[in-house]
Amino acid sequence: MGPYAGLVPGLDQSGETDKPLGITKEGDSYLRKVLVNSSNYILGPFGKDCDLRRHGERIAAGGGKIAKRRAKVAVARKLAVLLHRLWVSAEVYDPLYASKKQERRTRRRLAAKTQLKQAQELRALESASIATSA
Repeated sequence: MGPYAGLVPGLDQSGETDKPLGITKEGDSYLRKVLVNSSNYILGPFGKDCDLRRHGERIAAGGGKIAKRRAKVAVARKLAVLLHRLWVSAEVYDPLYASKKQERRTRRRLAAKTQLKQAQELRALESASIATSA
């Protein structure tokens, strides 16, 4: 989806040097404008908390104007991919899907660590009771 909307970085290759450039701006210019304006809204003061906003804020935290512009384009590209995925799969959009997925993963890891710790404590108690009875 990124190349179709012209949201991929250009590259200036000369000899052994590869200089990164701005976005290529090839493809559908209207779609690119809509996606970038949408990402401006998502990252702006009225945008609601969602995974796209968090993604953009992580990139913009790099500091400076360039990081903020890079975040806008990154969110626009991610939005294009998300919209295409929702369109193809006919899924319902969940704004905090990735965050919830990360939370579930963390909870599972904590539960596994707790079970492992309980098993180790049980083994220690069993070995202590065997040692005292002998």
